Formats: sequence, C-alpha cells, structure tokens
Amino acid sequence: MVSASQDILPGTEDGVVFKLSEGCYKGIVYTLHNEMPLHIANNIERLVKDALEQAGVMAKDLNKDVFWAVHPGGRKILDMVETRLGLEKAKLEAAREVMRRHGNTLSSCIMVVLDEMRRRSVERSMATAGEGLEWGLLFAFGPGITVETILLRALPIS
Repeated sequence: MVSASQDILPGTEDGVVFKLSEGCYKGIVYTLHNEMPLHIANNIERLVKDALEQAGVMAKDLNKDVFWAVHPGGRKILDMVETRLGLEKAKLEAAREVMRRHGNTLSSCIMVVLDEMRRRSVERSMATAGEGLEWGLLFAFGPGITVETILLRALPIS
C-alpha cells in the first residue's frame, strides 16, 4: 500500500445507511440509495487523478498501466466506473466474478476481490499479483457515501 485517502461525497449522507435492528431479526440492516452508482461515477475520475498525482505515478493508459480492485457493491456501480474511466471489460473481471459468486458482502468484498486477482495472476503466470502490473488502484465504498481510494504497488510473484 503506497497511499490511502478517504472522501465523503457531498450530498450523499443517505447513500448507504446502516442501522441496528431489533425484534425478530437482530443484526445490521443496510440500505443503498438508488443513485449511489451515479454519485460514485461522478467522482471517480477526480479520485483516480488525485491518487496517481499525489504519488507521482504516471499512468498514460488506465487499461495498460493500472490494475483495478473495485468493491463490487453492485453491477451498476461496476458498469458506471468502467464506462466513466473507459476501462476494458477485463479490468473489472475479478470484481465481477466475486459479485457473481458471493454478491455484495460489504467491506469484506474488497479482500475477496484482491484474492481473486492474485489467484488469477498466479494461474496465468503473470509477473505480479496485480495482473502482471506494478501499479493498482483499490476503491471501496461505504456509509456516507465514503470512498476509500488506495494506491497499491504489486510486488513480483516469486
């Protein structure tokens, strides 16, 4: 992990809400606002630019120079991030596979995405666990709407 930042997107206080429930179904209940994907998409380019610039990483092509670990909080989120950043379908393949197999398991999703990416990279004999690339961006989403942006540097697979 090279750097991390957290941003609360303006005007999204009800974008993701967690509440403790009582009665027959004790536990945590969460609600996702239907405009959450749009809020994320409207801010993703800025967050990518800020993370790369802050670390001095030059990524001319977001498809060839960066691997992507995106919290699969919903198909629409993945579709909108992909479209907004002009990413090839393969770039979010690990996130889509995790979504297909496990759904949105909230915070733990991103760790499962990283493990899926690592597993695929080893299977394909790639140079790094980041799909053979050195630099990567991790995005996770939570209450607020809060966006965690983490710049990753993948080490060579030995």
